[in-house]
Amino acid sequence: HGRSTSLVRDPEAPPLAPQHSRLVVSPTAATEDIPNNVATKEQLKLLPPDFLSGDELRPLQHIDDKGQVLHYSLTPMVFSVVFILSVELLERFSFYGINYTQTSFLTGVYNDDWNADMTAIAASSYVSICIAIAYTSPFVGAFLADSFLGEY
Repeated sequence: HGRSTSLVRDPEAPPLAPQHSRLVVSPTAATEDIPNNVATKEQLKLLPPDFLSGDELRPLQHIDDKGQVLHYSLTPMVFSVVFILSVELLERFSFYGINYTQTSFLTGVYNDDWNADMTAIAASSYVSICIAIAYTSPFVGAFLADSFLGEY
């Protein structure tokens, strides 16, 4: 509303970590020189040292109200996408690996002494029910989460 704000050191705050300052919003200092959305290494040079971690992979730093020092990447989506794709790959690998062999195990193809002693039709029905539950349970979980736990 017409006044500029920036982050400056709180002189009354005790030191939280070596070479780090507790930061508060001050309505008197100017913020024209400090970028809001840092996404390049050139913009890192414009930040005060309190916001820099010194880590090449996660160069941005934030100190929360509890004194925890948190480090952030310039491109956090890259790490998120790699993690999500890796988890999905492993999930699909395990699902299809178990799904392919489940009917054979239940009917006793692998070992006559160690099986569920089901007929082929019963084993196929059981496997189909398991697949149906695996594919519909995310919808039930989403409904419960949105209804009772909030929007996630």
